[in-house]
Amino acid sequence: MAITSNVLDGGIAFNEWHSISFTTDYNGDGQANGGVEAYVELVNTSASSIDISGYQYFHINNGLVSQLAHTVPGGTTLAAGETYTIVSNNGSLTATMPSNITGQGAVADIAMNQSVDVNLFLANPEGDFIVLQENGGNAFLGDDIIAAGLNPANQVGIDVVTAAGADQSIARVTDGEDTFETQTPSPGEPNCFFAGSRIATPSGMKAIEELAVGDQIMTASGRIVPIVWLARQTLSTKFGRPDALPVRIMAGALGEGLPIADLTLTADHAVVIDGVLVNAGVLVNGTTIVTVPLTELENSYTVYHIEIVEHDVILAEGLPTESFVDYTGRDAFDNHAEYLAMYGGDRLIREMALPRITARRLMPPSLRALLGINHVTADSPETSRLNTRCAA
Repeated sequence: MAITSNVLDGGIAFNEWHSISFTTDYNGDGQANGGVEAYVELVNTSASSIDISGYQYFHINNGLVSQLAHTVPGGTTLAAGETYTIVSNNGSLTATMPSNITGQGAVADIAMNQSVDVNLFLANPEGDFIVLQENGGNAFLGDDIIAAGLNPANQVGIDVVTAAGADQSIARVTDGEDTFETQTPSPGEPNCFFAGSRIATPSGMKAIEELAVGDQIMTASGRIVPIVWLARQTLSTKFGRPDALPVRIMAGALGEGLPIADLTLTADHAVVIDGVLVNAGVLVNGTTIVTVPLTELENSYTVYHIEIVEHDVILAEGLPTESFVDYTGRDAFDNHAEYLAMYGGDRLIREMALPRITARRLMPPSLRALLGINHVTADSPETSRLNTRCAA
């Protein structure tokens, strides 16, 4: 799937919409109140921060006058992949949002009721706007645009969706992509069906398995570089070693909101923290960074790695991580033959000049404190070297 093109200012899109619940208090007013349990979630699909100060959100129901539901306060900026969630009037953002919320949010100025045939508008200060349209909203779209004080000629995108039933939402799968599906509501959370780690590209975040040789990605320093090879390997949970279980770094686990969504890596794939390469397995603390249990994995699963011209730092779910370096031969991967067909033979890659932490006893006290690791223990099996460094 591709990143949606229905965006404002190069990246801001509607990401999730929910309006009816009789079982869950999504707007945080203390009761599950049917048609006013509404929220709408926006997402930055680009690879750069976008200032959304002054954006206006209009909520329009069939038979009602267009209503300005919320104006984004000044100084509000969304980082790449970050979300902004607007909940219905009288709601409580902190009550609505899960404890691991990524992004920002606010409470609307009106009750965002749903009747039928809803049009939702998001406009920037210049008057450009995008539309999220439900069911028969097209029957009165033009009138709603004018009633909202917008110029129809400034419409830059529209998504047409089927309304979700009670206690469901309509959401992009995954965040920012061009397909909406019905799901369990997840305000402020990434919309993920284990579609893969998302990599920063010049056109936004993209699932690693959707990338291809020649596609351009971003390095942490801001350079745009082409993919030389997308390595792929299928691992078996039946015959694999226990120390080869992948590691899940939960959203925000490493501070400053990073990663912006849960990121799963093999245990010796390094992330970059304070200028140091740190193998993921070293970071396991049993709470915010964990090994993925076998019960969550299929009999086999596929992992990927990205080779660029140099060993460098790329961004996965916003977190600096290493690109491929040939400690492990490319013949360990399922698609090594593709590499040979393209390039005629293997090449050596010089490792970047950064120190690497491969054992917990080497962790600096500041990093142990961040992760809540109060003392140095014997290295767990997760820290041992695996057959590949890959992003799951």
